[in-house]
Amino acid sequence: MSDILDRIMEIARNNGYSTVNKFALEGLGWKSSQKLQRLKDPNASPSVDMLLEIANKFEVDLNYLILGKKIAEKDSDTLEMRIAQNCVSLLRPELDEFFKINANNALILDEIKYMLKDKVNSEKS
Repeated sequence: MSDILDRIMEIARNNGYSTVNKFALEGLGWKSSQKLQRLKDPNASPSVDMLLEIANKFEVDLNYLILGKKIAEKDSDTLEMRIAQNCVSLLRPELDEFFKINANNALILDEIKYMLKDKVNSEKS
């Protein structure tokens, strides 16, 4: 079982759910426990959406959920930065794809603007 799944199951037990299935169905309100069950594969990793849902619903620190590290009160000023860094590293492939798509869209929009500008200028003449 992965370290993250161990921590997820600790959260589940602390909230009265004794099995992965009960936690997924009753605790998270999912239709199946498949997303959690696949984390038993050591090569599998949870989605960012899954981690955020668990962290928000059960008021758990993302650093603990992802890294297993509890943040001390004195370190709370850097907590937001650490969470952001963790999220960016988890989201890197999605962010790269997002920016690639949006860069292409920006080029297309620039071309459309140029064509419209030309059309407006030709109609004025």
